[in-house]
Amino acid sequence: VSKISAGIVALLSIVSILHYLNTNYDDKIRVRMILYIYMSQTLLLLALLVLQPALYQTTMALLVASASPLIAHYVSLSKGIVNTIVFVVFLLLTTGMAALNLCPALLTLL
Repeated sequence: VSKISAGIVALLSIVSILHYLNTNYDDKIRVRMILYIYMSQTLLLLALLVLQPALYQTTMALLVASASPLIAHYVSLSKGIVNTIVFVVFLLLTTGMAALNLCPALLTLL
């Protein structure tokens, strides 16, 4: 369950970072500076999660807190039918991750 959660958060973070790098010209300078800090934190925490899996609990909590503004920025500012489909996929992945974390016995059904 922990690897699934980390993979979903990593996927959401990477997609959000790539979207931000393509559309950062739409934001003000202060917003860009803050999001660059979150982006560098997220990438460093992803690297720490890969290199030090023993620190999973702490790193995952920090990763979720650091990636949330990036994911929220992506969800609120993306446009188009493809991004709507990606949003629905994100929603389904997040719901599935929450269900698996709340009831790990569901994993045996898969």
